[in-house]
Amino acid sequence: MCADIDEFIKQPADGILYDLNRDELTVLANLTEQKWVNDYACAKVIKKLKEKIEKLEIELNKTKGEQK
Repeated sequence: MCADIDEFIKQPADGILYDLNRDELTVLANLTEQKWVNDYACAKVIKKLKEKIEKLEIELNKTKGEQK
């Protein structure tokens, strides 16, 4: 698959993780591989960062609206 990264990161965290084959269900299905812990941690971090970005974008849009 080939995708523009700016467009790719616009999707929800679950979509990003699914497309990267790093969603929690996929990672937990591979518990026999030692790297599952790192993959799981990455999934949690990506979800949290995406959540924070969305909150900051909402705040930014509110601030822009108040300045008009």
